[in-house]
Amino acid sequence: MYQTALDNPGYVFIKSNDNADATVNVFRVTDETDKGGYQEINVTFEAGSAVPSNGEGCVFNFTRDGARGATGLTGPTGVTGPTGPTGPTGPQGTAAQLTGPTGPTGPTGITGPTGPQGTAAQLTGPTGPTGPTGAQGTAAILTGPTGPTGPTGPQGTAAILTGPTGPTGPTGPTGPQGTAAQLTGPTGPTGPTGPQGTVGITGPTGPTGPTGPTGATGAGSNPYVPRITSTNSSANPAPNADTTDLFVLSAQLATAAFVAPSGTPTAGQIIDVMVISTGSGGKALTWAAGYGVGVAPGPTLPANMVTSQTVIVSFQYVTANAVNKWMLLRKANM
Repeated sequence: MYQTALDNPGYVFIKSNDNADATVNVFRVTDETDKGGYQEINVTFEAGSAVPSNGEGCVFNFTRDGARGATGLTGPTGVTGPTGPTGPTGPQGTAAQLTGPTGPTGPTGITGPTGPQGTAAQLTGPTGPTGPTGAQGTAAILTGPTGPTGPTGPQGTAAILTGPTGPTGPTGPTGPQGTAAQLTGPTGPTGPTGPQGTVGITGPTGPTGPTGPTGATGAGSNPYVPRITSTNSSANPAPNADTTDLFVLSAQLATAAFVAPSGTPTAGQIIDVMVISTGSGGKALTWAAGYGVGVAPGPTLPANMVTSQTVIVSFQYVTANAVNKWMLLRKANM
């Protein structure tokens, strides 16, 4: 009896074998356990009236439920929490030595001794003509270090220090430009880079934002917990496809003219209808144009009720080929 290949097994209906007894109970099949010689069917109670008496003969019926409906849409994602504060900056690394050391200064040359004082003489004669300018000397170190001062020589005799000034000679031509002197020493090598400063600690993570609300559950999303709508008796029963998987008339006393299910059905959706008759038999059952049956020799819609019997009818909503009707899958009388 248990449909192991399906994720939606169905329901077990237990009714008294005595037609005068209207006792009926509905149980949902949840799973099956192999007990090594027999099978244990696990069920949960769904609907019904008083339990049968001890020793009373009973009738068991099983009806398979439809396939699992599509999962409802996921609710929107909650907002992202604020960003945590930035951690403190790490300490500054040490300064790198970018300039190399200065080279050593060369030694100072030796100063020669001072010569003896000469005899008195005519030191300055007439100025001769200016000679030509000599060639430019090669580049040299222009300023050398100052040597130590020598000792003072003896005082010379008086002399005529200045003679008459002669005429000024013509200016000689300018000599060629000498080569540039190298005044600046070469740049020393670059010092090594200082070590990297330590990285500051990471700030704490900000709190997680609240979770968004869960989206609405789609129709028939959990086949093991059917949505049951039950009423005692109705002349114009109208199931709602948006809220009902099992529609029960638990004590029908009059003719029932079923209205097509309201709401927004989806392709493949299943609705089961259970009518439990009480009172006198022969009450008619009629079905609106929104219900349909397949071609012969398939099942037909039940047209009347029998006293103290239960009628179970299962429909599936079909949209293929623009049918758009609740088509009869199966029916059972108990």
